[in-house]
Amino acid sequence: MSLFERFFNNLLGVTQPIQFADQIAASSESTEEYEFLADGVLEGQLRIRFYKGSELDLWLYPKLVRIDTEEDIIQYRGTKKYVDGEDDILTWHIRKKVKRGDKLTCRAVNNNAAFAYDYRLDASVNYEGQG
Repeated sequence: MSLFERFFNNLLGVTQPIQFADQIAASSESTEEYEFLADGVLEGQLRIRFYKGSELDLWLYPKLVRIDTEEDIIQYRGTKKYVDGEDDILTWHIRKKVKRGDKLTCRAVNNNAAFAYDYRLDASVNYEGQG
């Protein structure tokens, strides 16, 4: 058994937290990503925090990127296909199977020309046993 295989066998059954936290400059955008190290389940709470002052100008697009597809983690209704807020903490309960190499991404777009804004996204992945 390789060192690589031993490392991932130790991860199996372990829940690992994922956190994206960033400041997005005025009139700019940024994308954070986390690549899954093994097969597992993205589960529990997906929590997004918008800090005071963003006034709905900071738009977030959390997605699950697989080898051949990209899917929204949140099922949107209405015309907005993004998450925004003002001094809010938003929470969704999620459970999505993931494969090694899949990615959790969050694209952040700041639509304000004068101010930078901060956000935070928290999630967790459970690396399941494989045998």
